[in-house]
Amino acid sequence: YGINDTDTAAGFTLPGVTLTPYESEGTTVKFDLNIDLSISEQGIGLSWVYDKQLFTQAHIAQLDQHLGRVLTALCALEPTQTVALAQLPMLSAPEQEELLVTLNDTQLCYEQDVCMHERFERQAAATPDAVAVICEEVALTYRELNRRANQLARYLQAHHHITPNTLVGLCVERSVEMVIAILGVLKAG
Repeated sequence: YGINDTDTAAGFTLPGVTLTPYESEGTTVKFDLNIDLSISEQGIGLSWVYDKQLFTQAHIAQLDQHLGRVLTALCALEPTQTVALAQLPMLSAPEQEELLVTLNDTQLCYEQDVCMHERFERQAAATPDAVAVICEEVALTYRELNRRANQLARYLQAHHHITPNTLVGLCVERSVEMVIAILGVLKAG
């Protein structure tokens, strides 16, 4: 136990005992992912044992690179220096670029003179039977969402005298009703 490579096993001797590395076809572990870390004079050795149903070799290679970066950063610290683990680099420069820039490059140009609820009404007219919103088991088409938002807008105008620039507070959990309320308030003014 604790002897992971043949170099270490060759140097490890006990009187009257012969050690021979045993290679098996498959390894059974109790956990989905097991990382064995060994430190020697030659450096740090990592051994990954994982469930092939959950992880691909590419996933493990990426995890290995991430852990390697963290360990390298730890080794570069001064002995008296303390750093939070979250501050250590894990991602490569291309991975950081992908996550911070490429995936966030979602800016679109919209007409500046059209309100959001008017854009929604255009979409509802163009694709009335398409699903507009889904929350848990509830799904509404553009037609139904538009109808219910219009109904709420008329109610707010008639019974609460909502006019343009009237502040309306909403206290609703995330739901289809929240979307209806937001559109209804916008349509009411």
